[in-house]
Amino acid sequence: MSKRIYRIDTSIGRVYIYRSGREDYLVIPKRLCTCPDFIINVVSRGRRSSCIHLRAVEYIERKNLSIPLMKDVDWRNILYKIISTGSI
Repeated sequence: MSKRIYRIDTSIGRVYIYRSGREDYLVIPKRLCTCPDFIINVVSRGRRSSCIHLRAVEYIERKNLSIPLMKDVDWRNILYKIISTGSI
């Protein structure tokens, strides 16, 4: 699992990129995931408190398994690419 999750240290804190087979998602621990499940079932419908990507990030933080992506990467550019194209 940790090979799919990459950490980015930013000025606002730590964010993660979750790379799935078809799309990539930006994950801000305990706050946000850009996946459709989070938007639909967590935010819109309130059916869950988190998605599988947020739970995976919480797990790797507890186990200290994440792989750094880069320290000085512009995560806003990555977020734009994920939202506009579905991947980095």
